Amino acid sequence: MNEKLDRLLEQYSAAAGESWLEESLPEDIPEHTFSHKFQRNMNKLLRRQRRSPAVRAALTYARRAAIFVLAFVALSFSVRMTVDAAFRRQVLQVVVQVFSDFTEFRYTSDVKAKEQPGELEFTYLPEGMERVETELDERDYFVWYEDCDGRFITLDQSLVEGNDELIWMLDTEDAEVTEFKVHNYDAIGIQKGADCTIHWTDDQMVYVLLGRNLPMEELEKVAEGIQIDE
Repeated sequence: MNEKLDRLLEQYSAAAGESWLEESLPEDIPEHTFSHKFQRNMNKLLRRQRRSPAVRAALTYARRAAIFVLAFVALSFSVRMTVDAAFRRQVLQVVVQVFSDFTEFRYTSDVKAKEQPGELEFTYLPEGMERVETELDERDYFVWYEDCDGRFITLDQSLVEGNDELIWMLDTEDAEVTEFKVHNYDAIGIQKGADCTIHWTDDQMVYVLLGRNLPMEELEKVAEGIQIDE
């Protein structure tokens, strides 16, 4: 009797569980929008995890074992993005994968860096912007500027060196994406809702500049005004 009951439970428990979930969950589940700060902290945790010794060893093996690591999914926005034309430097390699709701940039480098994050200054900022937060370590520099109206600008500067791997995932679903130059380097601009993002690389540094409730033209001025301290 017990064995027969066990078999029946094993056979129908999965279906019963799915049926219970369908009846318990509302038809329309509201989509939660996470704050930019929460998303940034999660990205930082992911980046640090991918820099662990085990991950670095797996990455080195993968580079030796697979030369077909690059795979492109159908583009869902207006511009064509290629690895050779954009974001490739002599010391910085990148794999770009475009998905339906985001674009993933995966950076690697075997070269020792000559500079450290945070050695830069903003020569242009929109009027009223004040620095409210700064974080700096050996790999990443983050700064947040905000005005009294709630408009803000954030900059993430990340160093890629010594068999490190850096991954950035940018929201490109239903976004307007453009290509232009920042300090003569290839850059992409992403406009979606109230947010504008500019992403570019400079030698072994990866930059992500975000503006909330600011036009892309204004954010481009901020990007062009970022200077590396000599």
